[in-house]
Amino acid sequence: MATALLAVAACDRGESPPLARQTVYDLVARFAVTEGGSETSSIVLADRRMRPRLARGWSDPETLPSGESVVVATERFATVQLDVARPADRTLVVRAGRLGPPGVQPARIAVLLNRRRVGLLQIGTELADHRLAVPASAQQPGRNELTISGPPRRRAGGMGVAYHSIRLDGGGPVAGGPRVEGDALVLPDAAGIHYVLQVPAEGRLSLVPDPPDARPTVTIEPEEGPRQAVSLAAEADGSLVGDLSGFAGRIVRLSLTPAERAPLRLRSPRVLGRVPEGVAERPASRRANVLLYVIDTLRADHLGCYGYPRPTSPRIDALARDGVVFTETLAQASWTRPSTASIMTGVDPPVHGAMSIRQGFRREVPTLAEQLAAQGYATAAFVTNVNVAGRWGFDRGFAVYEYLPEDEGSPTLHVPSDTLTARAVAWLDAVDTAQPFFLYVHATDPHAPYAPPEDLARTWAPGGVCGVAVKEALAASKRAPEEVRAETLRSLVACYDAEIAANDRSFGALLDDLARRATLDDTLVVVTSDHGEEFLEHDGFEHGRTLYDEQLRVPLVLRLPGARFRGRRVDARARQIDVMPTVLDVLDLPIPAEVRGRSLLGAVTAVTPVPAVDSYAHTRLGGRNLTAVTTGGWKVIETERSRGDAVLAFDLARDAGESTNRVRSRPMLADYARESLAAWLADLPRMVDPSLGPSTPPEADAATLRRLRALGYVE
Repeated sequence: MATALLAVAACDRGESPPLARQTVYDLVARFAVTEGGSETSSIVLADRRMRPRLARGWSDPETLPSGESVVVATERFATVQLDVARPADRTLVVRAGRLGPPGVQPARIAVLLNRRRVGLLQIGTELADHRLAVPASAQQPGRNELTISGPPRRRAGGMGVAYHSIRLDGGGPVAGGPRVEGDALVLPDAAGIHYVLQVPAEGRLSLVPDPPDARPTVTIEPEEGPRQAVSLAAEADGSLVGDLSGFAGRIVRLSLTPAERAPLRLRSPRVLGRVPEGVAERPASRRANVLLYVIDTLRADHLGCYGYPRPTSPRIDALARDGVVFTETLAQASWTRPSTASIMTGVDPPVHGAMSIRQGFRREVPTLAEQLAAQGYATAAFVTNVNVAGRWGFDRGFAVYEYLPEDEGSPTLHVPSDTLTARAVAWLDAVDTAQPFFLYVHATDPHAPYAPPEDLARTWAPGGVCGVAVKEALAASKRAPEEVRAETLRSLVACYDAEIAANDRSFGALLDDLARRATLDDTLVVVTSDHGEEFLEHDGFEHGRTLYDEQLRVPLVLRLPGARFRGRRVDARARQIDVMPTVLDVLDLPIPAEVRGRSLLGAVTAVTPVPAVDSYAHTRLGGRNLTAVTTGGWKVIETERSRGDAVLAFDLARDAGESTNRVRSRPMLADYARESLAAWLADLPRMVDPSLGPSTPPEADAATLRRLRALGYVE
């Protein structure tokens, strides 16, 4: 999805800067991300201008030997968005062909419109038109979601189905859709255009009609409230101006249609507003910056924006109000190295290969840093956990990669997050301001031992055990009566919360620095975690040795450039492997074919629920090989043991604490999960080019092993 000229939101910087009226939304530049008017029922899939219509599951355009440009379905469910002015009995025409060697069997493709199955297609090896009757009852006025379900292509050069175009024929004469010509929006007869935006302070709509005496009909509709007409007044320069100030700060749908049944050109259409002086609109030619901030060992349910009652995270909560919160995000592993590698590569642990203490990830798997460096980004990382040291492959693509090693003589063990902020700020001082940057910070404050700064320790855990090793606390709790263990547990949780508060404070200082530079509104900010932490929910502490949700549920908060979609909460399941493709999608950059995750922008912008995805997780720590799948409202964990497999099944909707194994009462679910896990594992070798070989395990020196032991990863 193209990054258009986005709204500029004033940041909380203490004193409010002076305000000046300027362009907040350029509606020509923003056209590519709109619904495209009242009717777009024909799409050439490889046309870059149609890219916003390809909601999910598609490759970048490719050229066949015949010379035709196509895209390939890369997911089991690939979706296209069509607009219908009025439902009618129509014919769906899909131009597609099966990829593969001569003699390959035709592909059976299921077609769904608005989640309703409308038929099957048999796709042969020749690129050809395939037709299905689509009744009016399957359509809806406005946006329609067409889903193609068939065999996806797993990697570049592999088999799959190539698609050239999709269209809905019939239904009587329908006006063409809106389009852009130069600096103008062109609205054909009766065709409208709709923008969803946040109205700035003192907002007004400005445009120049062509012909001069023509008038568009303009309406504005808030999220809550009736649609209203916007009156347009003529200015001396020939422009028309509409007052939007009554909706300042609100999310609205702004619609423009010709008042008469005649084509209309609207030149220089803009939404103006009062924004802080000195905070300029980002030029369309400049890519947004990216800040990826990973807080090690951070449970989602210990943040205010996820419902935690204690004030651990005021700065992250403020970012959430200004951004997008994914209410359910699942890690691909319950310890740092494999989970962070999944964030950086968009693939599951068995694909990137960083699955054990001695394994880094495969050199041939593309990383986010490599993708951005190739696009001219300045890249830097400041990390504190030995599991993400450069030796394991995490430094690939970074011009600066600074691992600040653990200090076993320090109460905190890790370098505190405020030191990371200082290093990051110093690096930003040296970056060419004309060059976009990718900054990755991996802070480790909430990781054991919980030793927060003294001021926070006094506030959060007076008389507590901050800094005491979790192993010692657990051993003491086993020796002591239940009430003593509960008291110790409360102290440990308080110290853990204090560490989150410390990390939140340091993160806020980094945001303040970006705001001071007038860079924050040009930056995609991603805040997440590698995994959570257990506090006796399943008779243990720390992480890495189980796959229960206290270790797998992590936060994911995005603040898009210009605070686009601010305040939105997305219930669609997200995964760590979705982070990389989402970042690339926001930047309008190609997503490598190897990536297994999907961009989350479709879930952010969807007006109807998106299809649920299964999430897989894996760990090998603790002498057991665990795999898990979360599907729908259920979680199934499979444990490989020497005396057979143990399967656990949990109904998360009724048993969020995963306390009751339902495998006996839901044998079909268990069978489904087993088959799903088996299919996932069987499919993994095909995701990796056999020529790559196994992940190369770097030799762990004595210092590395000592640090891993101090972190609790080596017993």
